[in-house]
Amino acid sequence: MSFYDLLELHAINQLRRVHGVKLSSIREAVRFARDRLGLERPLLHEELSTVGRQVFIAYFGDLVGLSIGGQVAIRQIVQRYVSRIDRGPRGIPVRFYPDFRGVELVEDQKPVSISPMVAFGRPTLAGTSVRTSVVAARVDAGEPMDAVAEEYAVPLAVVESAVLYERAA
Repeated sequence: MSFYDLLELHAINQLRRVHGVKLSSIREAVRFARDRLGLERPLLHEELSTVGRQVFIAYFGDLVGLSIGGQVAIRQIVQRYVSRIDRGPRGIPVRFYPDFRGVELVEDQKPVSISPMVAFGRPTLAGTSVRTSVVAARVDAGEPMDAVAEEYAVPLAVVESAVLYERAA
């Protein structure tokens, strides 16, 4: 699975779980965006959003309803899942912050990041190249979480979140 495939699955998960969008509506939206708007990977578009249970995308200044046949709507705020993706200078996704039970322990709710440019795309503590699997293995081996946090110079909550992330995987 590629990095972009992972991001598309994240978008689908958020659209379904958080916004209640039906899978059939997501399929219709993707099909419309590819066929009518010429967008190769519409779920990665930086201005993908939802209003109610409908999927929209910013296209030439308008918010186009992908799951409702291209109707134009009033521009809405881009939803939470878009904020979990960092983009490079040309708008291409470069880093993803997965949403999992345990992110709420960290103030910015981005304790773990995944980037194809860091640690060969393996999950790491955000802002570092320290793999979450290494952190969890050290804690599972009996090292105190606070000692691990101190060694990597990260808050204790980040270590706790990383361990929860690994145990959920």
